[in-house]
Amino acid sequence: MKKRMIKKQPLAKSLTAEKGFTMVEMLVAIVVLALGIMAVSAIFPLSLRVAQNMRTITKGTAYAHQKLDELRTLPFNSATLDTGTGTKTFAAETLENKYVRQYRVDGSIPMTGMKRVMVRVSWTHPDTDSVVIYTYLTRN
Repeated sequence: MKKRMIKKQPLAKSLTAEKGFTMVEMLVAIVVLALGIMAVSAIFPLSLRVAQNMRTITKGTAYAHQKLDELRTLPFNSATLDTGTGTKTFAAETLENKYVRQYRVDGSIPMTGMKRVMVRVSWTHPDTDSVVIYTYLTRN
């Protein structure tokens, strides 16, 4: 029976032959990971602010369309759409303590027998902005 001989390597050679990461490699990896996390986390507040602004604009647009739909159902000679001989701006109404909706009716624009209706919805939070929508009404 043969005996196996185990070669003993010098201590210095066995330490350098070990596999794994050095401390410097680990520090570099941690720094790169930390920078990536910081960059991604900086995007979240911006995206939340943009989402809030888009929600506000969408709601303002919906309120404007709601008023236009209401005005389209009225008869052409309705007192609500009466402009007399020119332009009439109707009183503003506040919605949700945030939005102000107002509409204006212009008679005979762009020609006789037509009315131009403008609805403006404005707000001041989070930023001051407004939505303006026009439509034209004719006699049926």
